[in-house]
Amino acid sequence: MADEKTIEKLVSKLYQYREAYYSGEPLISDELFDFKEQELRELDPNNKYFTTIGNNRASDDGKIEHKIPMLSMQKVKTAQEAAKWFFNIIETPGLFFEKSLAPQVWVEPKLDGVSGKIVYDKDGNFLYAANRGDGRIGNIIPIAKRIASVPKQFIPNSEIRGEFIIPKRHKKHFKNRPLRNICSGILKRIDDLSDDIKFVEFVIYDAFAYDNADRIEFKDRGEKIKKITSLLAENNDNFIVNNIMKTINIEDIYNKYVNEWRDMWLYETDGIILTIDGGEDNYHIVNSKYIITNCNRYNMALKPPAEYAETTIINIDVAVNRTKLSFIAEVEPVYINGVLIKRASLHEYRNMVSKKIGIGTRVLLKRSNDVIPMIVEAFNPEGVVIKYIQLSKCPVCKTKLVRNYGDLMCPNEYGCVGVFKSKLAYLLNSLKIKNIGPAIIDGVVEHFYNTNLELKLSTFIQQNLEKDGDYPLSSFINEFYNGGKRPLIYRLNINKIFDGVTEIDLLSGFNIPSIAKAELVKRGIRTFKDFTKYIRDLEKDEKVIFDSAFDTILYNWSRDENNMDDINKTYKLMKPYFIENVDHGGTIITYCISGEIPGMTRADIIKYLSSTNKNLVFVPNITTRTNYLISEQKDTAKVMRAIKYNIPIVTLSEMVKKFK
Repeated sequence: MADEKTIEKLVSKLYQYREAYYSGEPLISDELFDFKEQELRELDPNNKYFTTIGNNRASDDGKIEHKIPMLSMQKVKTAQEAAKWFFNIIETPGLFFEKSLAPQVWVEPKLDGVSGKIVYDKDGNFLYAANRGDGRIGNIIPIAKRIASVPKQFIPNSEIRGEFIIPKRHKKHFKNRPLRNICSGILKRIDDLSDDIKFVEFVIYDAFAYDNADRIEFKDRGEKIKKITSLLAENNDNFIVNNIMKTINIEDIYNKYVNEWRDMWLYETDGIILTIDGGEDNYHIVNSKYIITNCNRYNMALKPPAEYAETTIINIDVAVNRTKLSFIAEVEPVYINGVLIKRASLHEYRNMVSKKIGIGTRVLLKRSNDVIPMIVEAFNPEGVVIKYIQLSKCPVCKTKLVRNYGDLMCPNEYGCVGVFKSKLAYLLNSLKIKNIGPAIIDGVVEHFYNTNLELKLSTFIQQNLEKDGDYPLSSFINEFYNGGKRPLIYRLNINKIFDGVTEIDLLSGFNIPSIAKAELVKRGIRTFKDFTKYIRDLEKDEKVIFDSAFDTILYNWSRDENNMDDINKTYKLMKPYFIENVDHGGTIITYCISGEIPGMTRADIIKYLSSTNKNLVFVPNITTRTNYLISEQKDTAKVMRAIKYNIPIVTLSEMVKKFK
């Protein structure tokens, strides 16, 4: 068993995460929370944490204990799991279903707001509102009575449950910030004089009477919702009731939710809720079969495919990536968003060591778009022998490795074929050269090494320069591909280096650690001349430590004679082939437009500027070569990109004044 301090710290964190979630301000994702709970189960399966509803902490001022606990929802991640749950449930002895119909399941949206309730006094009048809190103790919501859709009357001594939520139509008003967090913040206000409360709605999904005499009798979930609606309608109050429907095909309903309804529904949702058919008796029978902790068993939340998945590392591959060693974990195959994942990035060496990651480690993966998944969290299960990666030499050239911040580095930059392969691949990718894959790159690099050619990018450029209709590498390429069309395809793609490349594109494709195009442009570096001048200015600076990491990295990189020799030779070879960099003060001045200009269409602006100065050329998108951005607004995506690329942002009148 793990030491008590580790378990105590983990339990404390879980209570903190749980309390934050039920207060409407989650600190971590649902998937990471589940993963942390699984870690505790591995370390201490009988921990008291698993028998509590919420955090069981003492009530403070402004808190109220729920007469009927507001239990959380058990969850599944696929329609198949939900169907399995449903068919297991309906086989429970003693359940009653309509004989004329096959057992069905009730479906409703899982609203992504702040769960809460409205409590009514002995006369059926509004008494107070509270959020769910930890399920046992909730927080009073003082301003809930001002919400238009909160019913002011209901049956005596009762409560209505629902979700405080902001409709999606108000997203633009809140500048696309998370509506759930906005709603939570509004509900916490006490003496609120603003009108933000008008954006909050209360969507009802259940109700309970505290006195048996006023119980809401129902034969199924649908009938209960109808009765709640009917009782509310008698008072002529404003109210909103959650949608509900019935199905025997969970997978079909779920697919409709993922592909259509999720976008069409008025509120943000994070899944659908499934409830077994039948009335309260069925619910009691199902719950009685389990030791209830913090959730009912007669319903289930089916959530959409997540960006996360849990799995185990079965191997770790080591590669050299532009002098830095990179580590890729091979994992037990797992699906994320319908994609089978077999590998995940381990990032820097320090990260792997600090998280104690090795072969056998249990990990939580996150996948975004189509990039290789990253490891969000990791733990080593009790009783599992973990094999850690320990390296002192480069796996390719056997040179002794060095530490650089959190990375392990191969210092043999111009002698290691592993380093050169990754540098060449990076250059071709930066220049958007396609159809030259890893196999040909490996072959070219091995050819360089076997024929004693320098492992430099300038050597690669020189070996592909044509003279008298041929180029030095042609014999090898023909031999490598054994004739056919492939040598021609190679040549057509390589020719793109000499047809349309800019100096900034080539500079950013060099192996200068942590320095990308945007960082160069931000400092006014667009040409080799700018680059060498910037380095000379650094050399004049007497400070040992510069003001930025950029300056320190570039200065140290330029101290290596091989680096400067390689980049200078490349410039001389490429000088005849560069296309002109559009630069501030040049003949052609490019500009982009963002947002609206009052009283003028975009076509009007372009026509007007062309008549003002014939050298002004409109471009639709912001790139590193754009000279100006015209915008009357300060927070658009193009403005953010212009700031990133250090491109001047001007108003239309400023632009006219500058170039008239």
